[in-house]
Amino acid sequence: LLPVPAPDAHFRRRVTADPVFLFVGRLDREKGLDLLIRAIARLRLVFPRVRLHIAGRGPLRGKLEEMVRAAGLADAVSFLG
Repeated sequence: LLPVPAPDAHFRRRVTADPVFLFVGRLDREKGLDLLIRAIARLRLVFPRVRLHIAGRGPLRGKLEEMVRAAGLADAVSFLG
């Protein structure tokens, strides 16, 4: 059994207008963060208030930050360290 009870019968799942994504991990080529950032740019066309929080450190941080700036996503993507 799950320690949290299931939602009651009146619960309805709804898509939010403010989707938030979180990445936690090493900022390295194998993780595919460049693909994730491009996906956020595309999602922003449909969900202008989409947000991505990136938690982690690694050798690609500078390149990823530049990619975010170049894509005009500085207000949508945050690097938490």
